[in-house]
Amino acid sequence: MWNQALAGVRKHLLTYSAPSHFTVLAERPDGLTKNLSPKMDHLVCFMPGTIALGATGGLTEAGARKSSSWGKKQEEEMRLARELTKTCWGMYKVMATGLAPEISCFNVHDPPKMEADGVKASAEMSNAEDAEWKSDYIIKPMDSHNLQRPETVESLFYMWRITGDNIYREWGWEMFKSFIRYSAVENGTGFTSLSNANQLPPIPKDNMESFWLVSARDLVYERDVCKHSLTCARPKPSSTSTFYSLPMIYYLWIRLSSILKRTYSHALSLVSSSPLAGSGSRETQKDILSRK
Repeated sequence: MWNQALAGVRKHLLTYSAPSHFTVLAERPDGLTKNLSPKMDHLVCFMPGTIALGATGGLTEAGARKSSSWGKKQEEEMRLARELTKTCWGMYKVMATGLAPEISCFNVHDPPKMEADGVKASAEMSNAEDAEWKSDYIIKPMDSHNLQRPETVESLFYMWRITGDNIYREWGWEMFKSFIRYSAVENGTGFTSLSNANQLPPIPKDNMESFWLVSARDLVYERDVCKHSLTCARPKPSSTSTFYSLPMIYYLWIRLSSILKRTYSHALSLVSSSPLAGSGSRETQKDILSRK
């Protein structure tokens, strides 16, 4: 079922932005024979990590490559996972706050280029304010809000653990610093969604989504705690495993293999006997933003 679904996505929904050739998982709202709509909700950004898990069977990429079942199909799927992750990272990088909009639209070729037309390498994302790649992204005013969604974080988490490529940790850390800089509540008691994440200063919404906690857990966990395997051991408290103003996050430093996750990890059980409960120090906003 997964293989059939992904084959359909690749055939009918994958297109490429112009001029930088970022991979876009687009929509066909009126059916497969109708026009393609070059937009991606942030919700779609769970797909890169899922594709990587499907390609490797949950193993690291290095381990999966040793299997006799590894072949061209898996190579293509890992390339797709990497390119889609890059597109999702671009949603953050293109915004004034460094925090993604709810929906991104894209400039595409006319007619749209599909995977069958040949896959080209995407452009590098330079940090220049007038970088050409930014013109591939179209952020509409009604789509510029940030709801603290976890999908890109989830994919970064899996891509780092599967590939071992440090770039995914670095991207995650840049995202986390943007959350600290622009969405942390002034008195340090939580984080707020943003009504407009593409202006400075941003406009806060004065609410914190419950799934923000799993986003934050994954961001800090991938950056500072678990650096090697897909199921890593609980760390000892240290200055590099602290979390800004949310001590309850320490309950979540547990083996991934023992976690019970529902949608957005709402169903995690908190165990008061956790050796990390309340044991960590609290970092200030300034402390986190000064770390590399």
